Amino acid sequence: MKKSHASIVGLAVIVVAGMIWDKTGAPPDVSGLDQPRVSVSTVHVVPGGLPATVSAYGSIGAGAGGEESITIGAGGIIAAIPIIPGQQVAAGATLAVIAADPQSIADLRKAKTAVTTTRANRTRIAGLLASRLATNADLANADQALSDAENTLAALRATGAGTNRTVMAPFAGVISAVLAAPGTRQPPDAILLRIIDTHALVATVGVAPAAAGAVTPGDPVNVTF
Repeated sequence: MKKSHASIVGLAVIVVAGMIWDKTGAPPDVSGLDQPRVSVSTVHVVPGGLPATVSAYGSIGAGAGGEESITIGAGGIIAAIPIIPGQQVAAGATLAVIAADPQSIADLRKAKTAVTTTRANRTRIAGLLASRLATNADLANADQALSDAENTLAALRATGAGTNRTVMAPFAGVISAVLAAPGTRQPPDAILLRIIDTHALVATVGVAPAAAGAVTPGDPVNVTF
């Protein structure tokens, strides 16, 4: 009974406080009570859209003309290939290290000898012509032989024949295939590997029919995989 009496008295106090508030127009003094505090921040709202995430399944590969075959040029022995299929490489990255093979070394030496020999012969013919012991036709033939020998030597040097050399990536890309192994001898113009230009990748994917409505032609896309 004492507990019920206390409850009635408390309710009476609350009713009296409410009557005083109604008559005076001011809320009761609650300065002595702890007040809750809330931090508020404002944000300027502008019209826009939210990105839609759509799951798709397919493959990413080279677009038209986006894949390039890397050849060895002159023949040689594969000393190292520090890349694997699927690896991304930067422009100028090392794709293969080629060591000169005996045949290319011999070809280069032969071409150098031919230039030395034909040049000396041309000098000799020019001296004979001055002494009228050779004709202009003889000198023309000597000039042609020297030109052929020099062109052959220049071509061998351009391909790297008879020298150790490094094959580098012509552009940033992804290695799609490696067709040679370290330690093997490769003939001239053999294909070492294939690389896909990073800027020429094409994604071929499909989405579930239920999600197709979220995709429209021309939508910008960010692909994550």
